[in-house]
Amino acid sequence: MLVNQIPVSVIIPCYCCENTVERAVYSVMNQTALPTELFLIEDASNDNERTLSKLYTLQETYGKITKFEIVSLSQNTGPGSARNMGWDLATQPYIAFLDADDSWHPCKLEIQYNWMSLHPEVALTGHPCLVLKNGIVNSQLNPEWNFRKINPYRLLFSNCFLTPSVMLHRHLSYRFESNKKYAEDYSLWLNIALKGNNTAYLDLQLAYLHKDNFGSGGLSGNMWNMEFGELKMYYHLFKVGDISLFLLVLTIPFSLLKYIRRILITQLANIKIHEA
Repeated sequence: MLVNQIPVSVIIPCYCCENTVERAVYSVMNQTALPTELFLIEDASNDNERTLSKLYTLQETYGKITKFEIVSLSQNTGPGSARNMGWDLATQPYIAFLDADDSWHPCKLEIQYNWMSLHPEVALTGHPCLVLKNGIVNSQLNPEWNFRKINPYRLLFSNCFLTPSVMLHRHLSYRFESNKKYAEDYSLWLNIALKGNNTAYLDLQLAYLHKDNFGSGGLSGNMWNMEFGELKMYYHLFKVGDISLFLLVLTIPFSLLKYIRRILITQLANIKIHEA
């Protein structure tokens, strides 16, 4: 292993991301501590292989720096199944997820891995993600940051683990729900936490979302499907005994209220755009 490598596998699902994946990969290869391996899972993009061609170009650029593997799927199955494929191929003790339209702070992997290696009892960690539309990144980090443990029942009411922030133990037996395109990540984090695994949250913004987390393009743009996926997830947790009927009755209206709030925020933002 090279001196500046850490035992982390990075997984990026790729679907019609020709215009954004280079930024994502660059943010991985620009880490102060490089991952040992990077998996790009091409999820059968319907763009005449433009995404696949871009991935091979990136492999030529960065393939000598770290293990750089492209997996081309024959059928589109969604980001959860694509991440599962990378997870099953990974060989390192830790896994970090990044989406093809997002990016990382250069110190993300080093900080998160160092903390997790000192706290092996914690199975999953995450951190805030900054919505970054103007492309300007402030690389200065708060030197007084800290991790805090997350109560699994708190996680039921608020998903603090956005996917580009998550690092977890590879040996966990859980996986993203195959073929599920909405709330598949939130469902996995809850499954891990409610089964008694420790999770923790770092109060540093170490990932960047280059569009709003809801109300814009991609899967996050279809807010009702996102909400319906979340409601089905709560019901499934109840059916398998992970939450009680009391918690189900609490979480469903709370989730619907959050959905209404997102709708209002999106509508107000659209009004401001039209007025401008």
